[in-house]
Amino acid sequence: MDGNIVSNPIVYDGQNHSLAGNVPATTSSRDPNRDEFPVQSALKKLKLNANGIHEGVNSVGQYISQQASRIEQIEQQLKDAHQRIQKLEVELQTQILRTMPDYQITDATISENFLVARDSLCEWVEGFPDIKSFTEALYDAVHRGGIDENLLTFPREFQLELNHAQTEILTMIIFNIVREHILEPLVFAAPPADQELLEHLYDMISMLEPKKDTKSINLWRSDTVRAYTATQVYKDKIIQCCSGLADHLRGFFSYFSYEETVDLDPKFARLEQQVLPQIAALALRLKCSPEQYWWGWDRDFDWTQPIIVYKSYLSHLIIMDAHTHHTLNPQAARFANIQDDAPIGVVLLRLYPPLFRSVPGTQNDILIQKEVVVIQGYESLPPNLKAEVDSLATKG
Repeated sequence: MDGNIVSNPIVYDGQNHSLAGNVPATTSSRDPNRDEFPVQSALKKLKLNANGIHEGVNSVGQYISQQASRIEQIEQQLKDAHQRIQKLEVELQTQILRTMPDYQITDATISENFLVARDSLCEWVEGFPDIKSFTEALYDAVHRGGIDENLLTFPREFQLELNHAQTEILTMIIFNIVREHILEPLVFAAPPADQELLEHLYDMISMLEPKKDTKSINLWRSDTVRAYTATQVYKDKIIQCCSGLADHLRGFFSYFSYEETVDLDPKFARLEQQVLPQIAALALRLKCSPEQYWWGWDRDFDWTQPIIVYKSYLSHLIIMDAHTHHTLNPQAARFANIQDDAPIGVVLLRLYPPLFRSVPGTQNDILIQKEVVVIQGYESLPPNLKAEVDSLATKG
């Protein structure tokens, strides 16, 4: 044997040692606390996480589904509530319509009806030709026709100017006759005995105990008038009264002599069949309404001195110029540089009174139609009257 080779002896100590016992551990040794297969462990964890996410997604999906169902229920409840509201609105509207009389008319409708009747009357009067010696003939016709002569109370300075306002003066007279026979009575065309009874009942209803309120009294009056005027007998009476009133006015116009030939038959047939029935229909609608309306008849002018109209009045009145027969426009260029307190004329006559609707419990009655007056323009006044107007305007 080679002397360079050293032999390491094996020593036995009496114990059964394995040869492998002295072999140091290698990388093939396994830690019992560690997984055998790291990849499989990672996949297992990933699977667990995926299951957790899936359960979370399912949970969120169920929540969303529940909320969607709840929203759908709320939407249905809203839809049902909306339908109920609509039903209640219909029921309420029906109830209102049942309690609101179908014959009650608005202020705008009344104003429109009055304008139609008024324009129809004006157009009818304008159809007459010029009357010979109108000033003298007018006073004679008023006296012979039994018409209230107070209607012809004018400022003395204007008596020579009446010829320039023939249409307006005749319209004023006719409208005052119409007012007396159609607009003033509680029920137009009612016989005197019925008229007196209705007015007496209306007065007595307010004295009942317990006291009735204004609305109840007006409703009673409205219902009573409607019941009275609903019969065919009353409708026939209206026709008779319109015919009689037309004959009365025909007698008044027969006292005049005209510059041209005029056929009175068709004119008064139109008055009887169209103009007067329009005014009668307006009067009936006013009386049948639960609202209360009144005409401003009570203004009496003091003709001992000129009644001056100022520019500021243009917004409160309808003012016609007796010379031009035109309604004065507050926005006209001729008034642009005139002060509000400047006189623009003097009242010659009152053509139409104002119409109001009463507002119970207040002083603020509603103006339905403005008053219409005819004036003599300031520039066309006689010098002495213009000086008097200037003096009065300065004092005012």
